[in-house]
Amino acid sequence: MNNIVQAIVTQTGLPEDTVRSVVTAAMAHLKEKLPAPISAALDSYLVDHNDASADIMNQVTDGIGSLFKGT
Repeated sequence: MNNIVQAIVTQTGLPEDTVRSVVTAAMAHLKEKLPAPISAALDSYLVDHNDASADIMNQVTDGIGSLFKGT
């Protein structure tokens, strides 16, 4: 989650504590509302395993895409 927080701090100039609170709240909401496989992938991404970030984000986007198939 540190990568996300730092990117937002850099782009907005907002204090890190404020950004961290907002990101934490947003991620908690997403994890609660998303299907379990996507929520698990989001959890994995937030651990900051930089080598796996691209793979995890692909899993998340694939999962989100599958929600809209057939609609």
